[in-house]
Amino acid sequence: MGARRGGGVYEYIREDRAVSKVVGVVLMTAIVIVLAATVATMLTGFAGMLSDPAPQVVFSFEYDDDVEDPNTEYHPSIPSGAEEVLAVRHAGGEQLDPDHIEVITRITTDDGDVIEHRDLWSEASTGEDSALTVTGAMYPYAGGSHSLKGGNVTILWQDPETDTGVILKKWDAPPRDEE
Repeated sequence: MGARRGGGVYEYIREDRAVSKVVGVVLMTAIVIVLAATVATMLTGFAGMLSDPAPQVVFSFEYDDDVEDPNTEYHPSIPSGAEEVLAVRHAGGEQLDPDHIEVITRITTDDGDVIEHRDLWSEASTGEDSALTVTGAMYPYAGGSHSLKGGNVTILWQDPETDTGVILKKWDAPPRDEE
């Protein structure tokens, strides 16, 4: 054994500190490698999920439940029995391909059944001023009234690249009158 300076305990502690520095560096390196691998895995996993954001658009909804003559007040294609009309207009924002916009109308019947009807904007629109009109009379069914009340209209954009749908706007009709 060699000569010890300052006692055996002091020498033991000094040697232990040197070992703990090496262990600390190794542990920190391992932690950095694990974190880098985790972040890289997450980024490459999510990269396929990233797509262009939904278009920024503004739609206006004008609901009229006291229609006297929908053909003269709105558009000749509206059924003459319509007592209410919802006029939907593309009021601003990006120009969209009407073949990628879906209009989903949900109507609640007197019996409480929900009827859902889907149209592409290009098929439902009047072609004037990027507008379309929706009425309950457009969706006849056996029994009950043809009212938008208690229903809703959703404007959905279908991303042509990913075929996923994004809700651009939703309009909720006033509640049905309880009789």
